[in-house]
Amino acid sequence: MNDMQLFLLVPFQVIVLKKWRALGIGMNICLILVNIALSAIMVIEYDLKSGLLAIQNVDVYHSLITKPYMHLAPHTIGVFFAFIYERTKEF
Repeated sequence: MNDMQLFLLVPFQVIVLKKWRALGIGMNICLILVNIALSAIMVIEYDLKSGLLAIQNVDVYHSLITKPYMHLAPHTIGVFFAFIYERTKEF
């Protein structure tokens, strides 16, 4: 998997979070909502079913899990919590 595209967002996310905290939090929430919308669109488009024994789980892997843009929400949450940790840690 190539998540390099997501790592290119990190400087932009951190700069916005540092300079304009409310805008940065709003941006992170929007990125998470975009990821949820993309997931829903992909599930509807490919008519994917859920379940461990579903035959279409192979399609789930190829259409959802392997795409870097489908990792946007976990990446954004990680950057946000790293920012919070950096701001609150004690030396």
